[in-house]
Amino acid sequence: MTIPRIDVEWLAFKAGVKPAIRISAEPGSSLDIVARFSDAGASVVTRSGFMGEAREQRVLIYVARTIAEAEELRDIEAPLVRLGKHSPGKLEVENTSKLGIRLGYPACCVDAFSGRLAKRAAFRDPFDPVDDFVAARAAWVSRPDPRLNNLLLPVNARIITFEPCSYQCARALAFADSVLELALAHDPPSGRALLNLLSRDVVIAPDGVRAVVLQSAGGSIRSASSLAEICGRTPEPPERVFAAALPAARVYSDGAVIVSGWPDSLLVAFGGAPG
Repeated sequence: MTIPRIDVEWLAFKAGVKPAIRISAEPGSSLDIVARFSDAGASVVTRSGFMGEAREQRVLIYVARTIAEAEELRDIEAPLVRLGKHSPGKLEVENTSKLGIRLGYPACCVDAFSGRLAKRAAFRDPFDPVDDFVAARAAWVSRPDPRLNNLLLPVNARIITFEPCSYQCARALAFADSVLELALAHDPPSGRALLNLLSRDVVIAPDGVRAVVLQSAGGSIRSASSLAEICGRTPEPPERVFAAALPAARVYSDGAVIVSGWPDSLLVAFGGAPG
């Protein structure tokens, strides 16, 4: 399967649906990204830092309509980058909220994200699930809307780039509808292919490894594929092992998936499979 090549963030930015863009890029690819946005007429500033739970070195790229707006985004996040390996605190929670609002994310989703961050700041166990899993569990509903599927972000398949407070959040859906409308107008085949890809059940493990369900029946998974495989790439060993362990796994009514050899995982039924 080919991932549709359509830059929904840029389309939303150009149309005024999204006020700014923030990209976390590998150092080797950042110059090309900056050049592409600059050549398109946007204002771009950058900052290097260590991001994510693994504290990997990244180049943060801020795209806005004016240099002042782009610099404001960079300055808001600057203290977070300087925190290095420290646990999140009050400053990180406050500035993360400011950043989310300025990027155009729904306030309810920003508040939910900041609330999870505040809890992590208060107490963090090294054996806790990764943030993506915690966010998916918090947003879980029995009938999630595929337009809000943010679990395929690792393969750049998305309509939204934030974590929704619920997979039925009305504000997030209004935002997603606007973006999808732009995508379908810009490139109808790619827009339809993107929505089709997002309309698949996804299983995420507590360590963040995830797979796409290909077939399911009777509350059980029949077949699954790693994210790498749906892109035509060779999966890393954990992805391959996880996807191979999913067939015959039982799915419960709250989305819990019991996979042999793995902690309880979570199925989000974007494709409509019953739990």
